Amino acid sequence: MAGLSEDAYRERLNQLNASQQSVEGTSSYCLFYRAQARRIAEIWEEVFSRADQPKRLAMVYLANDIIQNGRKKGPEFAQEFYKVLPRALRHMMGKADEKTRASLNKVIRVWDERKVFGSSGSKTFHELVHEVRAAPSPAVGAPPAASPGQVAPPGGGGGGAVLLAAALAAAEGAAARAAALAGAVAVAAPQVLGPGGGAAGVAQVAAARGAVHGLLEAAQAEVGERQRAAAQLRALLGEQEAGVAAAAAQLQAAQQQLAQLDSRLAELQGTAAAAAAAAALPPMQPEPSFGAWNQQQTEAAPPLPPQAAAAPAPAPPADAASEAAALAAALAKSQNSEALLAALMALPQEQHAGLGADLAGMLQQQPAGNGAGGLEEPDDLYDPEDL
Repeated sequence: MAGLSEDAYRERLNQLNASQQSVEGTSSYCLFYRAQARRIAEIWEEVFSRADQPKRLAMVYLANDIIQNGRKKGPEFAQEFYKVLPRALRHMMGKADEKTRASLNKVIRVWDERKVFGSSGSKTFHELVHEVRAAPSPAVGAPPAASPGQVAPPGGGGGGAVLLAAALAAAEGAAARAAALAGAVAVAAPQVLGPGGGAAGVAQVAAARGAVHGLLEAAQAEVGERQRAAAQLRALLGEQEAGVAAAAAQLQAAQQQLAQLDSRLAELQGTAAAAAAAAALPPMQPEPSFGAWNQQQTEAAPPLPPQAAAAPAPAPPADAASEAAALAAALAKSQNSEALLAALMALPQEQHAGLGADLAGMLQQQPAGNGAGGLEEPDDLYDPEDL
């Protein structure tokens, strides 16, 4: 691919107007030579410095179109035009009317909204708008002074890196120009200032002076560019340090939350395991109350032996002797001996005769082993004290 024809490019800039067709056509021409973005920006500033205000506005539109379309393929045009735009706009706005300033503010607002130059670049142009009336307008092409507004603040959204690259490239370019002029001065100055220099004519001294003056300006430009690059480096370093602090705080908070969640998870897992173990055990039978236990014991005890039937009431005796004999017989068979004995004692004295003999005879007729009541007490009767 053939290189950029500087004469053809200058001619295009001279023919440029503010129409969309003219701006976009010249922009496409410049984008084709993306590898020579630095030279395109430098020639743009050179033509801009000699143009009138209407042409300058058209050239700002052209720079905007080149930058926004060019950044789709790379940052070259944004980096190179950022080196020249602040100087050019400051000079232009210092002499612009209200209508032109409104047009320039619109372009700057678009750059800000789309972060064309990053946050710090937007800040640079906003400060330029506010300061242009109070600050004297420097000559176009003069080296820019390092400004705090040109430093990328933390959180620049990547614009700081673009500006740093532009600042480093500008510093390298200034250093190269200063080195070339230093070589010319190293040849011209000794011929005038060294031994035999007194014979030098006016033209030779003037040439040497011009070389030294050019070196002076180039050195000043290099100092300014390097100061700006150093400021960008410090800003990016501060941005990274702030990012480290924020990431460390986030890391600590995440660690604390993770520890809390681990503790909560262990607690829930322990509760679930205990519930599962309890569900696997056989159901527990409730212990019986005392009343239920007493009923069970009563039902399990052997039945009591039947008691002897009560003796039938004796038939009324025919006479007193028969009545006494009947009472004696009942006394021998009945368990309620006390009642019968009391009944016998209530009989008249004359009826007691022969009662003892009859009673003794009846007692002798009782089966062996029976007690006075005729019944034997069982041994397995319920006794509450045996509990």
